[in-house]
Amino acid sequence: MEKLAKIHKGKKFIYKQAKRQIRKLRSHPFRISSLFFENNQLIVELINRGKKKQTFSEAALLLRSMDEEKTEYYFPLSHFLNGRYEHQMHTSLVMEELPDFSETGKWAFYLVDKDKLYRLPPSKSFRKEIYSFANKKVEGNLIIEPYITVNGNVSLQAKDTILDNQLYQVPNFVDQVTTLQSSLKIEGWADFFHEDKQHIQLLIQKRDSTFHYYRPIRWLDDGRWQATVAFSGMDYPKGTWDYYFHLASGQRFRIKVKNSKVLAYQDPLYYQTEKESRELRTYMTKKGSLSSRSRMAFIRLRGLESSLVDNWSVHMHGILRSYLLNKHDSDAPMQIALRQRNTDEFHYFPIEVQRDPASEGFLFEFPFDYRDIIPFEDIDSIRWDAYLQLKIYGEKHLFRLRVKSGTVAYNSRIQFQNSTIYQAFYYPTVKNHLSVSLTELTVQRDLQRFNLKDGHLQLKGYAYLDTVNFDHPNVIERFLIIRERETEEEIKIPLLSKKVNRLHSRRYDYRFAGFDISVPLERIYTHLKTEDKEIYDLFVELHYKGIVRERKLGAQQYTYYKDEILRENTVPYDGNYIRNYLTYTPRGNLKIESISFSEEKLHYLKYGQYIDRFRNRHRDIWLVGERPDTAQDTGYHFFRYCRLHHPEKEVYYVIDRDSEDIRNILDLGNILYNGSAEHLRMASLASVFIGSHDPDYFLPAKGAELQSFKKGKRIFLQHGVLGRKNVEYHRKYYKYPFHMVCVSSEPEKKLVMNKMGYKDREVKITGLSRFDNLLTEHHEERSILVIPTWREWLKTEEDFLESEYFCRYNNLLNNERLHDLLEKYDVTLNLYPHYRMQQFIEHFSGLACDRINVLKLGQKNVQELIMENKLMITDFSSVSFDFNFMAKPVVFYHFDADSFFRDGILRPIEETFLGDICRSEEQMVDAIEYYLLDNFQEHSSVSEKKYLIFSQVDRDNCKRIYQEINHI
Repeated sequence: MEKLAKIHKGKKFIYKQAKRQIRKLRSHPFRISSLFFENNQLIVELINRGKKKQTFSEAALLLRSMDEEKTEYYFPLSHFLNGRYEHQMHTSLVMEELPDFSETGKWAFYLVDKDKLYRLPPSKSFRKEIYSFANKKVEGNLIIEPYITVNGNVSLQAKDTILDNQLYQVPNFVDQVTTLQSSLKIEGWADFFHEDKQHIQLLIQKRDSTFHYYRPIRWLDDGRWQATVAFSGMDYPKGTWDYYFHLASGQRFRIKVKNSKVLAYQDPLYYQTEKESRELRTYMTKKGSLSSRSRMAFIRLRGLESSLVDNWSVHMHGILRSYLLNKHDSDAPMQIALRQRNTDEFHYFPIEVQRDPASEGFLFEFPFDYRDIIPFEDIDSIRWDAYLQLKIYGEKHLFRLRVKSGTVAYNSRIQFQNSTIYQAFYYPTVKNHLSVSLTELTVQRDLQRFNLKDGHLQLKGYAYLDTVNFDHPNVIERFLIIRERETEEEIKIPLLSKKVNRLHSRRYDYRFAGFDISVPLERIYTHLKTEDKEIYDLFVELHYKGIVRERKLGAQQYTYYKDEILRENTVPYDGNYIRNYLTYTPRGNLKIESISFSEEKLHYLKYGQYIDRFRNRHRDIWLVGERPDTAQDTGYHFFRYCRLHHPEKEVYYVIDRDSEDIRNILDLGNILYNGSAEHLRMASLASVFIGSHDPDYFLPAKGAELQSFKKGKRIFLQHGVLGRKNVEYHRKYYKYPFHMVCVSSEPEKKLVMNKMGYKDREVKITGLSRFDNLLTEHHEERSILVIPTWREWLKTEEDFLESEYFCRYNNLLNNERLHDLLEKYDVTLNLYPHYRMQQFIEHFSGLACDRINVLKLGQKNVQELIMENKLMITDFSSVSFDFNFMAKPVVFYHFDADSFFRDGILRPIEETFLGDICRSEEQMVDAIEYYLLDNFQEHSSVSEKKYLIFSQVDRDNCKRIYQEINHI
C-alpha cells in the first residue's frame, strides 16, 4: 500500500509540474483570432483578451518546425485597435519565404517577446472555425491546414493526400445546404481529379452505428457536385448522421464545411415518419465536418389548465410556443391528433388558436369529450399520445406536445363505471409529453419498513385506490397476498387499517390507508412450500364497491441491486433449515427468496466453505448453467465445447434432477444436480461462473453468501443479441457485476458500454456460443416456426385469456387464408410459445391439426426448431437473430410494440429487427404468402443490414469465448 501511495504522489507531482509549465507558456493575454491563406500569403491575426494592458511592442511571431527545432522563422507584428478597441496584432507570411512548406511536417506558433517564448492557443471564436476549409491551402497533392494540439495550442501541418499510391485525404467542402420540404440539397466542391467520379456515392451513416444509406452524386464542372437526400418515407432513426464520400474501392472520406457561415442561418428540416414528425438540424462539427442531428419534433405547451365541464367533458386551454406555428398554412385547420398506442389509430379534433402578443405565442382552447375516443364496446386500458397537426409547405406534420404540469392529471380526470370503475385523464409522460390514459382505478402503495425477524415477516406501509377517499377504516377492504411464483398458490391475510395523518391532503383523504402487519414464516411454508428453492411475491388486494384491484407490494423509493440481500433470516422447518432472503424486483417490489438446507449443508455454507476453499485453492473449477431446468441454450453449447475440446478442464453443468434436458448432457459427464451437496461444494470451490442468464439460476445459495462467487470470475454468455427490450443486466444493478459480457458485433459492444455501463475490457466480441451449431449440416422441413416471446404483464390465466396477445395469435393461426396457403404449398406450421408462456399452452391446443403442431416445453429444443424450419414468425424474440445468422427469413408481428417497449428500446427498430415488420393479421398473411412464393429466400435488404448484428459468421464462437475467459 505504501508503494502504491508513493506512486500516486509521484504522478500527482508530475501532473502539477506539467500544468505549471503550460501556465508558464500561456502567461500572456494573446490568442490567435484568425489564420487563413490569401493568394500566396498566410495571414495570422492575434487578439489581446487580457484585462491588464500589457505592452508587447517588440513582440514577433515565431514559426518553428516541430520535427526539426533548428528550423524556424521570425516575422514582425503590426499593432492596431479593432472596432471594439481591442488590441490586435497582425502579420502576413509569404509562402515562397518558407521553402520547407513544400514538404509534409508540423509547425508551432510562438509569440516572442524579450527572449521569452509563449505558445499561442486559439480564441473562442477561432476554435470553432479552425477546421473549416477556408483556413486550408491545397497545393497539388499537399494540404496545409491549422489544427489544435493536445495541449490546446495552434499548430500548422502539411499533409500529403496520397500515400503509397493510395488516396489518403480528399480536399473538399460544402458551401451550400438548402432545405426543400423533406429533403436536403447539398452542394460543394471536391478534388477527385484522379478518381472515376461516376462510382463515387454520398454515404449517410448513423454515428456509433453501422446503419447507413447511399445516395447518388451529380458531378458538375471544375469539381463541383450536388446531391439530394430525401428523408420523408425513409427509415432514418433518431440520432446523429455523418456525411461521407464513398469510393468504389470501399474508401470513404468525411465531407467538410467551408465555414460556419454556410450553416449559420440554416432552417431545420422536418420530415414525417409513421408515428410523428422529426426535426433534422444540419451543423458543422468541431472538426469542420458535415453532420445532421435527428430528433422528435415537438411544440411546447405553456400554462396548460383544464377543468371539467360535465361527467364526460373537459375544457383545456394554454399557450403554444413555437416558430413553427407561423409556418402553418392558414387555409388548413390546426388540429389536436390523438394516436392510440399499438394500433396507430388517430382521432382528430380542431382547436381554436389566436396570437397572444404578451407571450409571443398562440392562445388555444380545446373542448374535449372523452366519449369521442373511448371504445365502449371493447373497453380496456388504453393510452393515446397527443400531437399538434400543422400543414407546412404543403405537407402535414405531427408535432408532439411537450408540457410541464403537476395538476392536469387530476383536473382533467373523469370517472365512470362499465364492467369496473374506469378513469380517463390527460397527463405528462416521463419525458413531459402530453398523453391520455384510460385505465381502471390504480393502486398506490408504499412499503416504508420491512424486516425478517424471529421467524416473522414484518411489513409497514400504506395502500389505497387513487382518487377514492379512504377517510374511514371500512371504506376499502384490503388483503395481503403471498403468492408462490411458479405454482401461483397463495394465502390471503386481511390488512387492518391504520391511521396515517400525512396522507390527508386538500384534494383527497387517505388517512386510514396505513397498515402494520407481522406474518409467521411457518404459515407461508405450511400452505405454499413444495420445492427446496422458491420465490414468494407479495401483493396488496383492495375491494371497493364490488371491484377488486391488485398490485405488487413494494417501495416508492428504492435502490435496486439484483444480487443484494435486504434482510435475511433462517427458520427451522420440517427437519431442515429454510434460509429466507428479502430482495427487490427491478421495479422496487419486495419478494421472499426461500432456500431449504439440511443441517450439514447449512453448516458448510456458514463455516465449511472457507476451510474447503483454502484446501483446494489451486483447483480451477468452472460452473456453467442456464435456467435450472434447461440445457439447450448458450450455456449448454459452451459446456459441450469445453467437454469435447478441453476434457482436462474441471467444467461442471448445473441442472435440475428431473429436467427433460438432462438427456442432452448425460454423455458429457460432470453434471451437478441443482441443490445437491455436491453442487454446494463445487460452487464454493469454483473460480469461474458462466451463465446464459443471471447466476442465481444455477447457484445453490445467494451469490453474496458464496466467497467463491464474490472472488471468482463472472461470465455472461447472454441468451440473445442485445438491442431490443431494455433488460436489467446493467452494471449498476450488480454489487458483483460480470467480468466479461459476450456480444456479437461492434455496435452491440458500444451499446453495452454506453447504455449498460460496462468497460471496454469487460465486453468481448465473441458471438453467441449456440451460433456454432447453426452452421453444421442439418435437415430442413417445409415448415414455419411461430415462436412468440412472453409478456411480463400476463401473469395469470385470466390475464392471458383476456389479452390482445392471445387474441392476435389465436386469430392468426385460425385464419382461413393462412390454412389455404399451408395446404396449397404443402407446408406445416409449428407453434412454440416462450418458456414463460408455456403454462398457458393448453389454450392453444385446439389449434392442432394436420398442418399445425402445438409444441410443449421439452418436446423439442429451440435450436432444433430453428434449424428445421424455413421461415420464422415472432414478435420481439431474440431467437430471430439465429435465423438471420443462417440467412433465413423472419416476419415480425408488432401488434403491441408500444406496450412491449414502454420502458424504452436499446437500439432503433430499424437496426435490430431484420425482416418484415407487420402490424395486422392481413399484413402477416401477405408476408407469409410472399415467402412461400419466393421459396423461403431471405430478402436482399436483410442481407445488407446483417453487419449491424454479426461481426463474424463462423463456427468459432465457443473458441473465442474460451480464450477470452482464460485471458481475464
